[in-house]
Amino acid sequence: MTLIPCFIHSILDFLLPDGTSQYLSFSNPPYSSLTFQKKRLISPQPKLPIKPQPEELMEIIRQASRKDIPLIQELSSEIWHQVYPTVITVDQINFMLDTMYSTTAIDNQISQLGHSFIILELEGTGVGFASYSIKHPSEPKRYRLQKLYLKPELHGRGLGKKMVRHICHEIVGLGGTALELNVNKKNPAILFYEHLGFYREKEVVIDIGNGFVMDDYIMVLDLTQKPL
Repeated sequence: MTLIPCFIHSILDFLLPDGTSQYLSFSNPPYSSLTFQKKRLISPQPKLPIKPQPEELMEIIRQASRKDIPLIQELSSEIWHQVYPTVITVDQINFMLDTMYSTTAIDNQISQLGHSFIILELEGTGVGFASYSIKHPSEPKRYRLQKLYLKPELHGRGLGKKMVRHICHEIVGLGGTALELNVNKKNPAILFYEHLGFYREKEVVIDIGNGFVMDDYIMVLDLTQKPL
């Protein structure tokens, strides 16, 4: 009978108290060997949860027309009643919506006062709007941001900044050098405007009738120094 050499290699693994593993490696004759080796056991690192990214939606900023008045009114009522009860009373909210956002008022702003309205759409649905105009014919380079509103659940996604940037691009093209706005002194949006580069120019208290006042800051963005 002819014997055919057969190589057998075995490994015995032992866990030691110090957290290392020792394994014994040997093979049968004629390839006899005996070795001891030590290796450090490395525990697998836990996988960190993947932070979900905001869903990317198709964004469009478009010029508004009179046909958009019902949308502007709907967004105004929804946003004001969510955001402003901590800033002004509900009675003042309703009064200002009735006087500033009636169909007649918005139509007059567009046709007589020269306010340009824009609509922000996500996936074809209007979620915000803004308007702007020249402050006064005597100051043709100074513009006013009349309105800027976005559904609260969409705050923090850079959409408000995109609307302001769009407006700044338009007015710079028209020769404007500054953009001003009024904001209530209790409105947290002050921090948003300051982040964009607006500064507080002065304080004003405006009587708007029916026993209500607007207690505001006038904030200004110098477009010659800090264009968006």
